[in-house]
Amino acid sequence: MKQEFGTLNNTTDAVLSSSKREILIGAVVFFVSCAVYLQYGLNGWLARDPAIYMYGGQQMAQGVPPYVSIFDVRGPLTPILPGIGVIIGRFLHMDDLIAVRIFFLVISALTCVSIYLLTKQLIQSERSGLLAAAIFLGFVPFSRRAAAGPDGKTPMILFETLNLYFTSRKKWFWGGVFGAMAGLVWQPMAVFAFVTLAIAAFQPREDRWKAILKSSLGIAFPLVLVSLYFFWFGAFRDFFEGAVTFQFKYMKLEREPILQHLLDPFNVIFLKYRSSIPAILIGIVIILYFYWWRRKESGSIFSMLSQDQFAPFLLSLPFPFLWSFRDFQAYPDFYVFLPYVAVAFGFFLENAIRKIPSPVFTLVICIVFALSAGYQLRLIREETGIQSQRKAAKELDEKYGNKKLMSIGVPEVLVLLKRTNPSKYAFLLRGMDRKIGAETPGGFMGWFQQLEDSGVDVIVIGPMEVDRKRIVMDWLDAHYKREEIWPWKLYVKR
Repeated sequence: MKQEFGTLNNTTDAVLSSSKREILIGAVVFFVSCAVYLQYGLNGWLARDPAIYMYGGQQMAQGVPPYVSIFDVRGPLTPILPGIGVIIGRFLHMDDLIAVRIFFLVISALTCVSIYLLTKQLIQSERSGLLAAAIFLGFVPFSRRAAAGPDGKTPMILFETLNLYFTSRKKWFWGGVFGAMAGLVWQPMAVFAFVTLAIAAFQPREDRWKAILKSSLGIAFPLVLVSLYFFWFGAFRDFFEGAVTFQFKYMKLEREPILQHLLDPFNVIFLKYRSSIPAILIGIVIILYFYWWRRKESGSIFSMLSQDQFAPFLLSLPFPFLWSFRDFQAYPDFYVFLPYVAVAFGFFLENAIRKIPSPVFTLVICIVFALSAGYQLRLIREETGIQSQRKAAKELDEKYGNKKLMSIGVPEVLVLLKRTNPSKYAFLLRGMDRKIGAETPGGFMGWFQQLEDSGVDVIVIGPMEVDRKRIVMDWLDAHYKREEIWPWKLYVKR
């Protein structure tokens, strides 16, 4: 009996020691990631899409929910997370944008930690986990936007990776939670929640219903919380319209030749991920090997889906891949594949150096990857991007500070001046003109009449991707005179 208790104690001590080691390594990965991402700086240019999320976050901090303050078609967590960053920043008396960028930098560093955990779990190798995290740091397009956000897809990658991690460990509730949260950032990525539910349904009969129940509760948890938030502010209809129904009623996808559409994802790899091409290409080959390897190890597809920890990894990948051929706009759309590539290349690299077991050698490789990533970010570092925009905003405020200001396509102005837009349509994109025309009394021209009645004096105009762009410009030319405060075009009431 004493011997049995002694064995049990030794096992418990080993588990605790392993957990402490994992936490320690995770903390090191986190702080190294923060140091690397900071090499780009927090003063990068505020682009239109991050400004959309930022404005929604600022308005949320003032009690106006997203979709009411600014109409958008992204998932609700895209503006809610910046809103949390703004609230934290104001509590600490920080500038809104800098506070949100630090908040998103932390999210990006946690993503790197989650890559380490996922790879370690799948490959059952701490070394592979460290190498995968180091490789992930080298994906410069992601690293660049880690500190120049808020970027909509950065938290999505964190939730995606955590979903794969917890589902592979059969932690059904948390797998469901993070799968749903990935979909609440970018709607098509709700597929991760469905994959968790599907794998739960393939469990052995004695565990199946418990797994289905836990994963269903996990999926429901963030959905219910978000829905209650919008119900509380009487904005559930606005939320549902922006996040769901707009996609079917008004959304306009870009039309281009089918061959070009098929090549877009691959063009992005060669243009934006140039320094990571070897890792990406090798990673793709290894991922294909994973399908053959796990099928062979499991003996059957059913066994792989019910027992293999690779099941969520292999089952989920085809869905974003197929979606990319339907709707792929820019290099952030490739982010969803980065965790897969990092895991695969970490596995490849560990096997390539297997005959050199020294931990020092692994540490040297990780340091080289981290230094290389930091060096590349230093080369493109922005010291004055946001300062230039702040200077322009100050000039605009000094000249027209007592005038009623509106943005159509330049939400950056609203963010920097902390102004509230007279219309929730602060930008026009991909079918929003159809929605305005269908739901505004008097149609699309009725919207212009509303703007006139509201007494808008200055309109800052930016890119518009709608069919009625020419109508907008003709109306502006008829009622306003054009001016310019670099980098923005203004229309001032005649």
